[in-house]
Amino acid sequence: CDSLIALHCTYRTDVILPWAVTHVTIDPSTTHIHSSAFAGCVWLRSIVLTPAVTTLGPSCFLGCKKLPADFMVSTMVKEVGIGAFARCEIDSADLSPHAMQDIYTFVNGEGEAIPGGVVKVVADMSVEGITGYEFGWECRKITHLDLRPTSITIETNAFNAPALKEIIFQENCNFNIEQNAFTECSNLSVIKWPTVVHWIVDGKFGDKTLPGNRPPIPIIHENAFEACCLDIAKFCKRYSYLCQFWNWIIKRELKHSQSTFVPPNSSKNNNYDCLCNIDI
Repeated sequence: CDSLIALHCTYRTDVILPWAVTHVTIDPSTTHIHSSAFAGCVWLRSIVLTPAVTTLGPSCFLGCKKLPADFMVSTMVKEVGIGAFARCEIDSADLSPHAMQDIYTFVNGEGEAIPGGVVKVVADMSVEGITGYEFGWECRKITHLDLRPTSITIETNAFNAPALKEIIFQENCNFNIEQNAFTECSNLSVIKWPTVVHWIVDGKFGDKTLPGNRPPIPIIHENAFEACCLDIAKFCKRYSYLCQFWNWIIKRELKHSQSTFVPPNSSKNNNYDCLCNIDI
């Protein structure tokens, strides 16, 4: 693209434009530039924010190094997301410091081009899944991964990230981490799991939850973290085996509750009331 002279496009909310775009016209009806809308558009050098635009999403202009130094953010803009102008060379005097933080917000939009060399990644709460090789070689420098969805599937080979140090899940996240979803993550030392995961591993799930009203159990394949820290690999294997037990118990509880009424305060309301002689 060194010979590219100009590529003009019109932007509308939730549209991802070609990464080689050079000039952008904002549709008059657009009020919001969505997360990572122009992230990685290294050739973008001309865009004028119309008075209708009031919100700039996280990392929306991340890596747009050709934006002129005198690029102006309209006074009509009331909200600027984290990392909105990361790696840009514009005058940031009038911007909040968080707007310049080098954090990439992944939205998994159609045609989304993940900028090279990203270090900190936030998966937007709208992301439902991360497929194999979604980040490709671009994930090898990632050190921090913050997963904001309340439900997400991380597929096999989603991350080959030797620099990855920390993963954060939301407290109420119900996830499915497939086999070898994280590989070669030898520096991974911190994973902030939802509390329910620790309850299962620590043997407290039965005490902290009630039959018929147990929370969803997140899924972690026993080999989800292949060639990673030994402690994390052992933790996930233990969790995976215990989940098989609890999923079996929950199925028995459901079958038992449909055939027998047990008052909530009954002394029989415990983890093993649902078992019959055959089960034992």
